[in-house]
Amino acid sequence: MKAVTGTRALVAALLLAGTALTGCSDGDGDGGGGDGSTAADAGGRSIAAYTNCMDGRGVKVVDGRTRTEGVDATTLAKAYRACRPSAPAGLSVPVTQWETALLTDFVNCLRQKGHQGYGDPDPRTGKYTTPKDSEINKADEIACLTSAEQKAGL
Repeated sequence: MKAVTGTRALVAALLLAGTALTGCSDGDGDGGGGDGSTAADAGGRSIAAYTNCMDGRGVKVVDGRTRTEGVDATTLAKAYRACRPSAPAGLSVPVTQWETALLTDFVNCLRQKGHQGYGDPDPRTGKYTTPKDSEINKADEIACLTSAEQKAGL
């Protein structure tokens, strides 16, 4: 079994489903935005890009530290999920209970559709194991992602 980052798997599924991902601009005009690209797409993984992305979702980041006072858990989790791609290397963006629940629903749905061998997501990293030769039916993947996101309120 190999470990796969659950968040990466969800992003891949979103792309396959054609769902639009919200980008975060780094504020200098070249980090994306209007054309659908993100700061991370343009190589803009920086503390400025991450800070601007989080701020745009109602979460303050000061000197690389997230200020969670007065921010509800769902808002924080959605901000982490959306802004993780713009975080600079070395900045640890936590996986929240909300994200773990989303990933667990996704994996459980795949299991119910007969795709066995998926491990439960690690609550600290979001990683889960996949079968060595996993060839998931894309329709099942999209259906499970849609179901998990609906349960999560997306």
